[in-house]
Amino acid sequence: MGRQDRRGPGMEQSMISAHGSCRLAGRAPGPASRPSALVFAAAALSLALPALGAEARVDAFGDPLPERAVARLGSLRGHLGNFNTSLTPDGKSLVLLREKSTIEFLDPETWKTQRSLEGGGELSEIAFSPDGKRFATGASRYALLTLWDMKTGKALRQVKAGELWVGAIAFSSDSSLLATASYEHAIRLWDARTLTEIGRFEGHKTWVDSLAFSRDGKLLASGSRDGSARLWDVSTKLERWKIQAYDNPYSEFAGHHSDPFEHVKEVAFSPDGRILALTGAHDTVRLWEVGTAHGVRKLKGGSIGRDIEHVSWSPDGKRIFGVDEGGEAFLWDVASARSTRPIPETDKLNLGFFDRSGKRLLTYGRDQRLRWRDAQSGKELGARPGHVIYGMAVSPDSRLVATCGGDAKVRLWDAGTGRQLRVLEGQRESGWEVAFSPDGQVLASTAFDSTLRVWSLDTGREIYRLDMAGQRHSNGTLAFSPDGARLATGDSEKGMVALRNARTGKLLKEFHLGHEPRHAAFSPDGRWLAAGGWRGVVRAWDLKDAGRMRELIEATDLSDVSKIAFSQDGSLFQVWSAYSRLRRWKVPSWEPAGDVNLGDKPHLRSVAFAPGGRALAVARDDQTIRIIGEDGQEKASWKAHEDLIVELLFSRDGRLLVSGSQDGTALVWRVPPGFR
Repeated sequence: MGRQDRRGPGMEQSMISAHGSCRLAGRAPGPASRPSALVFAAAALSLALPALGAEARVDAFGDPLPERAVARLGSLRGHLGNFNTSLTPDGKSLVLLREKSTIEFLDPETWKTQRSLEGGGELSEIAFSPDGKRFATGASRYALLTLWDMKTGKALRQVKAGELWVGAIAFSSDSSLLATASYEHAIRLWDARTLTEIGRFEGHKTWVDSLAFSRDGKLLASGSRDGSARLWDVSTKLERWKIQAYDNPYSEFAGHHSDPFEHVKEVAFSPDGRILALTGAHDTVRLWEVGTAHGVRKLKGGSIGRDIEHVSWSPDGKRIFGVDEGGEAFLWDVASARSTRPIPETDKLNLGFFDRSGKRLLTYGRDQRLRWRDAQSGKELGARPGHVIYGMAVSPDSRLVATCGGDAKVRLWDAGTGRQLRVLEGQRESGWEVAFSPDGQVLASTAFDSTLRVWSLDTGREIYRLDMAGQRHSNGTLAFSPDGARLATGDSEKGMVALRNARTGKLLKEFHLGHEPRHAAFSPDGRWLAAGGWRGVVRAWDLKDAGRMRELIEATDLSDVSKIAFSQDGSLFQVWSAYSRLRRWKVPSWEPAGDVNLGDKPHLRSVAFAPGGRALAVARDDQTIRIIGEDGQEKASWKAHEDLIVELLFSRDGRLLVSGSQDGTALVWRVPPGFR
């Protein structure tokens, strides 16, 4: 089974520093006296924006829009979303386990849907019995374990399998036993026909993330965040041997949230059952002899500092395919330990595994595309389309929306019709974020390749590209100053916010935040630059007074600062934290202006501040958008997407609200005057 990284868009991937220098080309951005050609094109295409509750419309592909939506950017057709995936034992179906409970069966050759089942909860894991008669799913909430009939698609039984969520499931080779691991430390053993618990394996100090039965079903392997892999005797429930594969400083503290870069992430038996492969820290796949617990060899291939996240054995046991946390893929010859990189470096993956013949690889990329590839050369043999949005921006005149995402392209859309107007290409990796200049003539973008690009919207060409060597740009920290002359970027490695010349990218000054920046904003008069970051630190710097700094929140006051904003008139500064708490200050005195508790049920995903500063839009786990007044009371709400909403953004004039979702699309909504 393949497992997608669950850290969410923007956090699930490590950045690669691109070493080089700033490259200048074309004219520099600056004030313009005429609208760009793209704006004229958008004006020609746009339809009048309907009022909320207007007659239902369709998107650019002819699919119905949700009630109240103006336009859809992108299409739901062929979208995959966040999921776990695997091939059924007979290889006739590719199964996608979507986060919001849908189980979809596809023909692996044509990509057509064979059938779709409702899982009844937020699903996290799936496993198939080797005899092909049943499969089991685990939920990411309430740790519900469900047993399904493969032929009929009906749920047979359901039990609670532990605490909080099910993190791993495995069937024994004879399909009679089922092992599960959840948030708790113990591994549970079940009768795979009745879901009756028949035993537990205890010994790990913290969470168990991976399970695998040996070929003969007599042994069970487990990998944990305590840094160890353990082999258990299934009949006696006793530990056969333990390997402390990685040193974990938290491994002795039961229940402690251990360092995610110091744990065994996956365990996988070779087809003959003689070798156990372990993945985790230190850029290495480690192979151990099952019978003796002796290390066989180390397979090196990942970039220094990156974990190997996922491995798959070839059916003949001679090769191992792996993917590191940066998305790079490696193919090892087990006998020689030599590695190759069959997949282009620009094609970042989440996972990949061999088909039954061993001649093909099925890979899932960070651009949300499934591909068949030649297992030796990596050559693409066929693909299913997909798309994912990470960053969004609305042009100053509200006519354009820019998006970037997993396919390493920046796309420009007409906000009124949802039609794609232009694609800006050149990024080598997935895009982080985008920002329009105040005059609407220039677009800035950042990507996982640690580059800053500034584009002319008139020509669609790069004005310049800055390779920020040794830096790792932070999501959310790309902002133009009100006059368009300066650009703020974030460096998560240094915990700094950089102020740059927007025309050239030249560094003007760095401001120390102390933790990874998460969001940055200029005040409307350009006097203040504020930033919020990891562990709740929020600081504002007076750009007219040599960058004199004000620390607004101590690092222990909030959890993680998710978004900050100045009101349109500059009199109010607002901060939203990951704990659903909204804090406000008066500007320029920086006196507290009162807090608003946004609640925590269901979980709050994103917040957008209305330009006037007196209202905000919030999105929760139920895919509903709510408009909240400054008194904290709900003023309006509506169902938006079918999958999680991960971003909300108001246009500068407050007329439009854009929502980005894990369904791979963004929706544009008209905001009534009373809610701006």
